[in-house]
Amino acid sequence: MMPPDGSSMKPRHALFLVSLSMALPAVAGQAVPLLGLSLGGKFPAIKQCTMNQVGSDKVMCWIAAPTRGKDGMLGDINFPNSDSRPSWAAHGSYQVGIDADGILEMLVVRGSVAKDREEIMRSIESRFGPPSYMAPMAGGVEWASWKKGPVYIGLHCSRQYGCSADFKSESAYKKELARMADAAARKAARPVSP
Repeated sequence: MMPPDGSSMKPRHALFLVSLSMALPAVAGQAVPLLGLSLGGKFPAIKQCTMNQVGSDKVMCWIAAPTRGKDGMLGDINFPNSDSRPSWAAHGSYQVGIDADGILEMLVVRGSVAKDREEIMRSIESRFGPPSYMAPMAGGVEWASWKKGPVYIGLHCSRQYGCSADFKSESAYKKELARMADAAARKAARPVSP
């Protein structure tokens, strides 16, 4: 993943390690167990939450109806707490992106405060190694990314909004690169002056 403002980023060395989960499979396109879900694997069929289920530690459900399109769907889920997840991901809010075949392509974890950034970094590094790039950005935002196919990760933290960790499958990452190239081409084709 690339920083949203296109700023340059510099390589970073690993910090000490803290456990995130199981070892990363080496085969591209293979489903990767991640925080209790399977990135690149089939997403379970779930229903929309009732009012009593939102915030429940007993059921996984859509918090609101997911946005559906020809390429799949995107939405926020109620994801029960589990002792098998690191503390920074235990009580966060979760967004998932699922392709048209029901494969989980994206998992976004939000809710950690910016001061937890180093804990999150160490946790991700314990499984995926040091980030490929890391850089401070305007407005007090810090960005780190891992290009460790079949999982691509972006972590951005700000004092105002806290931290968001985005995990994408290889196919989702390739789609993102294609969208960025298309947007750049459309922008380049526009006239420079009004």
